[in-house]
Amino acid sequence: MLASNGYTGLLFLVGLYFENPIMATVALSCTIISTLTAVILKFNKENIMEGLYGFNSSLIGCAMVFYLELNIYVIIGFIMGSIVSTLLMEFFLRNNLPAYTFPFIFTTWILLWILRIPGITNAKPPSDIIDYQVLIDYSMPAHSFGQVLFLGDCISGLLVLIGVYIWSPIASLYGIISTLISAGISNYFLNVSGSEVSIERIHAGLYGFNAVLCGIAQSGKKPIDGIYVLISLIISTTFYIMLVQNNFTSLTFPFVLSMWFCCILKFIISNYDNDKINNIIGNNGGGGGGVKQTKVYKNFKFVLKKVSKLRNRSKQNGKFKNSTTINNNDDENEFALKNIIVPTTNNNNILLNII
Repeated sequence: MLASNGYTGLLFLVGLYFENPIMATVALSCTIISTLTAVILKFNKENIMEGLYGFNSSLIGCAMVFYLELNIYVIIGFIMGSIVSTLLMEFFLRNNLPAYTFPFIFTTWILLWILRIPGITNAKPPSDIIDYQVLIDYSMPAHSFGQVLFLGDCISGLLVLIGVYIWSPIASLYGIISTLISAGISNYFLNVSGSEVSIERIHAGLYGFNAVLCGIAQSGKKPIDGIYVLISLIISTTFYIMLVQNNFTSLTFPFVLSMWFCCILKFIISNYDNDKINNIIGNNGGGGGGVKQTKVYKNFKFVLKKVSKLRNRSKQNGKFKNSTTINNNDDENEFALKNIIVPTTNNNNILLNII
């Protein structure tokens, strides 16, 4: 669930045991297998402690119990799947790629394709979904949170929601809002497009669990975060509906696809902003990289001169001690001005405090 908090994980485990003890046991076993694999292969200890290898394998265990009758082949499947997902996660981490739940998705697709071969194992119908008729509309967010872990019970979903809230109240709020918006999108397809989307499945959270993940992953305190949440959940919900109509086991792939799209979008916007700033101020010698005589440039240059005088005056009075000095020479000031905009690790630009 993308939440790095021990108490949150404990509540998830309690929710699993509340509804399906076998699923909880298998999920815990897969987490242990994945963690041991990472330790034996000497992967990054911080990543191991953060649970970055275990959460994908735990979802694999949940999926195996959810879709298939447990037998020796399924047990071998989730053991091998836990190891494979760990290796996939390490590949993404080493190459600084956003994996999200893709190792779980890819591994589960392969396992289901193999284990559903006639004679190997038997598929089983999904577990019953508990709905309280009086609170059916209000319980939809809880169902959506629970469906991320293949939980259909409202109480189990509520435990998952509380767990997310303990980790991040903002993330839980975004998750709830995302389920409501995804329900509206799903209702549109139900009432307007004539698709086979039932209101019962919407209330059961089957069309909202990808939106929950979008809300959690994109949550933040900035207004732009809400825009990215909206973009990602629209993509994930519509793509999920399309996959369901074609009888495809989508899992959380709509969420991952929408997140990859937003990552590309953020990269494009970030580089556009960098180029725009550099074009206005210029970052090459002699002003060749941009429009040197813009109003913005002149204002910065004026401020820099004033600051230089104040710093030199303070230094002469013995009130300023710093090995770095800024001279009153116009050429040197111009060079300093062109280099006060620097890229940071999160691809945003910051104006250094030049005082």
